[in-house]
Amino acid sequence: MAQNEGWNTIIHFVPFNSKGMKDLSKKALDQIAMANRAFLLDHFNSLKTEVIDHSISLEKIDFLGKYSNSHCIQNAKKKLAIGVVETLQDIEQ
Repeated sequence: MAQNEGWNTIIHFVPFNSKGMKDLSKKALDQIAMANRAFLLDHFNSLKTEVIDHSISLEKIDFLGKYSNSHCIQNAKKKLAIGVVETLQDIEQ
C-alpha cells in the first residue's frame, strides 16, 4: 500500500540480547531469534523495503539487565539513533 502511494517504507529491527541468551544456555531461544531475523529480512527485502537491522548490533553490556532483551542503556540508544539517522540520510540522497 505504501509503495502504491510512492512512500518509502522503512523497518527498524530493534536489538535483542543474543549474547546474553547464549550465556544463559538458551541456545535454542537464540537460534529461534536468529531464524526469525533471517525470515523477516528476506521478507522485507523481497518487498523492496529499507531495513535498518540493529537486531544484533549491541553488546551484552549495552542492555540494562543481565538478561534483558529489549531495554538498553542511554549510550546504546544513542548508537541506534545514529544508525537510523545515517540510514535516512543515505536514502534521502
